Amino acid sequence: MLDKTQVQYGDFFMDDEGVFYNDPRGQQETIHVCSPLVLTATTRNADGNDWGKLFTLTDPAGVEKQYHMRNAAGTAIAITDLKHKGLMMSAHTRAHALLAHYLIFRQNRTADVVQRQVGLGGRQQLRVA
Repeated sequence: MLDKTQVQYGDFFMDDEGVFYNDPRGQQETIHVCSPLVLTATTRNADGNDWGKLFTLTDPAGVEKQYHMRNAAGTAIAITDLKHKGLMMSAHTRAHALLAHYLIFRQNRTADVVQRQVGLGGRQQLRVA
């Protein structure tokens, strides 16, 4: 999913080992937050509303999975869903709060904007807008 380089997002960075937080306060501590979690696209519905984010992760068995997070959804639900899909959390006491911050503030400056629409059988589909 990733190469050997680090990608920086404000106080967060990500590499093959996962998402990390560089604490800018006094101790300059680097905190492991979770396994790699890539923001793949920004999403919206066909009406241009109901914005969200599409993340990609690889579960412990090596299977790549996607997770769609609506901006209106709570981060606690998103974190529970991501863990259910195989996201591995750090044991650090701040890991959950930092992941919530990452999910909310991680912006997609380079990936596609994707529209959600209802497809055959009532299932939601994503397509590049």
